[in-house]
Formats: sequence, C-alpha cells, structure tokens
Amino acid sequence: MPPIKDTSLSDIHLSKDIAELEEDVRLVWEPPDIYDEVFKDNVWLIYGRKGSGKSHLVDYLGKEKSKKEGKDSVIIIRPREDKLFPSVMSAITAVEDTDERIIIENVTSMLEFVVVALLMRRCIDLKGFLCFNTDRETIYNFLVDNGFHEGSVLHKIVGVLSRITDGYFKIVDNLVQLLADNPLTKGFPGAKAALWRSLMQARTSFLICIDDIDEIGFSFSKSDRFFANALIVLMLRLNLEFAKAKHRLRVLLTSPSELFFHSSLWGDDWVEAKSRCLRWTHHEGIQRIVNKRIGKLLNIKKTNPRDENDIYSDATEQTWQRLFPQNITNKLNKQELALKYLLRHTFYTPRQVLDLCDKILHHQGDKGATIETARNIKDCEWSNAFQTEVEEYSCNIVSNFLKLYGKIYDGLDDVCRAFTSKPAVWTRGNLISFVERNELSITRRETQERYSGDAIIDKLQQLGFIGLGTKDLLSPSMTTAFNMRFAFLERLPNSRPWEVGVISPIFYDSYGILPPDRTVIVPHEKLSLSNQAWQEVAQYRP
Repeated sequence: MPPIKDTSLSDIHLSKDIAELEEDVRLVWEPPDIYDEVFKDNVWLIYGRKGSGKSHLVDYLGKEKSKKEGKDSVIIIRPREDKLFPSVMSAITAVEDTDERIIIENVTSMLEFVVVALLMRRCIDLKGFLCFNTDRETIYNFLVDNGFHEGSVLHKIVGVLSRITDGYFKIVDNLVQLLADNPLTKGFPGAKAALWRSLMQARTSFLICIDDIDEIGFSFSKSDRFFANALIVLMLRLNLEFAKAKHRLRVLLTSPSELFFHSSLWGDDWVEAKSRCLRWTHHEGIQRIVNKRIGKLLNIKKTNPRDENDIYSDATEQTWQRLFPQNITNKLNKQELALKYLLRHTFYTPRQVLDLCDKILHHQGDKGATIETARNIKDCEWSNAFQTEVEEYSCNIVSNFLKLYGKIYDGLDDVCRAFTSKPAVWTRGNLISFVERNELSITRRETQERYSGDAIIDKLQQLGFIGLGTKDLLSPSMTTAFNMRFAFLERLPNSRPWEVGVISPIFYDSYGILPPDRTVIVPHEKLSLSNQAWQEVAQYRP
C-alpha cells in the first residue's frame, strides 16, 4: 500500500457511512447540540432531514452509553434489517374499510410485542439453573414456548403473529385479545410484568432505539401515515409506562422530517415536548465533522486531546487546508470561503457536505492530484472544480427533492419551474402577487388539500425551497438587512411574520436564478443588501 501522502485524491472517501466507520464513529463525529438531552433520556423522538445524522447519533449514543455504563445498554432496531417491518407495512396496505384507530392499535400491539420480546432476550440470562416460581422462569418459559430463545427474534415474531391471524400476517379487530388467548402467546402479559419487575430490581438501564424507519419504501400514502402514527403511539405508551413506574428504560424513535410531519400525532403535547429537530444551524459544527474525517485520514492528532475519543485534529489549517483551498472564486466572480460556498449549495446536512467534498477531491484526483500535491493546485483550478461539482450536485439535490416531495404534493414540480430565470429575492407583495397571478398551487395527494396564495408560500418554506425574513432594524445605514429563516435551519420555521422571501441557493443552478446586484446569499447569515440592490428588489414587477 503506498504511503498516505502519495494517495490519489480520487481514492479519498470522507463520506463513509456508519457500517464503514464502525468503532471510529466516536472519533470522527461531532455531537450535535441536542446530544446531551438525548444522552440523559430527556428526548424521545428525533426528527431531521435525510442525511442530518440521526443514525450516526444513535450509533454514537450506543457506543458512549455502553462505554460509560460498562455494558451493552442500547438496543438498536433498524426496520431495513429484517422482514418484520415490511410485513407490517404490507398488512396495513392490504386493509380496506377498517377504522383508523383499530389499525393503529393493531400495529402498536405488534410492535410492543416485538420490543418487549427483544428486551427479554437481551436482559434475561437463559443459561444456568432456574428457580421455580420466579420472574426469570416466567420469562424463560415464554421465550422457549415461542421459540424466541434462539435465532432472530424479529424473524420468528412474523411467524407467530401470522399463525395467530389466521395463517397470514394481517390486521385484525382484536389482536390484543388474540395475543392474550392464544396458547403460544397468552403468557405474554405475565412475562412482560415479570420483565419489568426484574429490570427494576436489577436497576438495569436500557435505551431501545427504533431507527431508519423510512428505509422500507415509503410512498407517503395513508398506510404510511398509519405506520408512523403507530410508532409514535408505541413510543409514547412505553415511555409513559416507564416514567410512571420509574423504570430506567426509554424508547427513542428517529424519523425523517418528511415522515414526521406526515404523521397526524406529532402536535400532541407529549410528543412535541419530548421531540427535537436535528439540524446544523452553525456551519462550525459541520466544519469540525469534515476536519475530523480528514484528521483521521491523514493521522493528524491533537497535541493535548481531552480524552481518548478526541484524538484527531479539528483545526482547519491542519486538516481542511491540507486538501482544500481556504477561499475560491465563485460564479459571481467574488472571493468566498470554500466551505461556505459548498455549504450553501446543500441543505446543511453532514451527508451532503461530505459527499460533495468527495466529489470535489475526485475531480482533482482524476487529473492526477494526490494528497501530497493538493496544496500546489492553482486557485483557478480549485475554483473551477468547486463550481463544476457543486452545480452538478445541487442539481441532483433538486431532482431528489422533487422526487421525494412529489410523492406527497401534486404540482410541486410545476411550481418550482415557475421561478425559472426569476429573481432570488422578493418582497412580500411581489411574491404573493406572482403566486396568485400565475395561479400557483400544490395539492396534498392523500387529503386533496390545496395550497395557494399565502399557504403555498408557507408550505414552500417548510419544504426548503424558500426562506422568509423580517427586516433587521439595526442594519447599517447604507444597507438593508433581513433576519432569514430557512426550514433546514429552524425547528418551526414559519411561525412568525415575514417581509421578504428568498429562494434557497440550492435551486439557483437548476432554475437559472441570480441574486440582486450579484449578492452572495448564505442561509445561516443575515441577508444584507446594498440600498441600490434593495431598490432593485422593491421595484421589480413580476
């Protein structure tokens, strides 16, 4: 293997996923702002955009809890890894003319059966002498009677539930009663009670994480919403039961923002109070993630690490600038921080940023550049590489954006295309006038609810197409500044009034959009326009 300094930039992969990182996830991950709350079990549900790091956070949490508590105290359930969850989805889809509450209760009961059985397998030692009439014997007998004592519990639960529901997996009106009456599963309530007593006596702490729930083929239909609702009900039901009994147990659910808002239960007081949005509001956090990946790749270690999980450098001059330029010349022919340029063409998710870093490096690697020669690449060549790869990548993001949200809202593609060659910045009056005069609207496919006028602008902000802002009264006299709210930087973005609308920079290349007076628009910063540029915006008539 050649020395690391001679490695081609084409062979660098900063965007490794969790499976590739394995134990190194602690070394190259930057805990987001919500991490401490999650670690202390103050959070029950995490939602965020795809690629924001929900699965990384779960894995990071698992490794840290196990390390600090001296045992494997985190159970991670990922639906894509077993056929149980696709079977549940198929059963929901096959249901016709059944009350929504019955469906959700059925699915919740199925999933509770799964979680409790997994806890039994994980928590109860199946080897050694069994004392009669003890909680351990009750649990042991239940596991053995159902064949859950060996092999995949998830796989076997599908078979058990299929037999109970007339030979194939389906939604029935009285699953709870069937579970209680069936010879195989009638011991479940007693075994569950025995499990809670055993864990309480042992003062055992467990966190059950249900992650990647969107990895089983969601179409954002009514059946998808039932499934999402059932998961939220399960999370609430178990966590409230644990809290009431003072168990050291919790269920943590992660969900993409799109699926979370597709549910109909997220506004409940309990859900909202225990939910957190995983978002990267400060670019410094993402910069540190990139820096740590580079630090590990090049074996650049800190001189005085805080602990054994903080050994790789996150100093920009030692990491980022070893492979990338500090500044580039952007398409507006202005100097700009390279990371800032890259970042504003994404939805501020680590996955997108790391993917884009790889593409830029591979662009130079294909021309023969190596780690050793990266610093010798000319500024104009770096600028060209950034512009080429960033434009292609942002267009792919837009394509995926339309593909995803197009499953939920009819007409979205047409609405976005209506802004082709239009300004990036709009006054409130101009934007509403443009939307109304062109009769722009989208329709939610499941409910046939139609959004137009003010409503479609709010919806476009929630999706991330547009940002909304209010005037900053403290801006210098020669500029007009606005405090902007973009959905990918906010938990509840459209909860306040607005005076100006700004198309997200991600969409500029796809739709030929230019900002006024060639002003660089950066979502995480105030929008500052010269008075001349602001006059241009105010006088525009769509």
